[in-house]
Amino acid sequence: MSLEITVHTKDNCQQCLDTKRSLGKFKVLYRTVHVPNTDIETIEKMRAISDQMGIALTMPYVKVVDSATGDTEEWFGHRPDLIVEHIIAKRNRANR
Repeated sequence: MSLEITVHTKDNCQQCLDTKRSLGKFKVLYRTVHVPNTDIETIEKMRAISDQMGIALTMPYVKVVDSATGDTEEWFGHRPDLIVEHIIAKRNRANR
């Protein structure tokens, strides 16, 4: 199993920092994409995703792709519960 994790962040975002801190605590490798407030195109794409999910656009935007299965999980905001559910639990199952 190989998870590709991307964390989209913005400047001065405490939830972004908390998410990266949580991932670091579990020694999870991830890629960071900085989204400046001036990048209207990317912000609108993320807004469309959050609208489809029926939630508010809150940074960070986290996307987890299982490269073996193609399964994708994504969420907005600092969600330690989803980090455990969609990253840590999968990694632990794969290491058994």
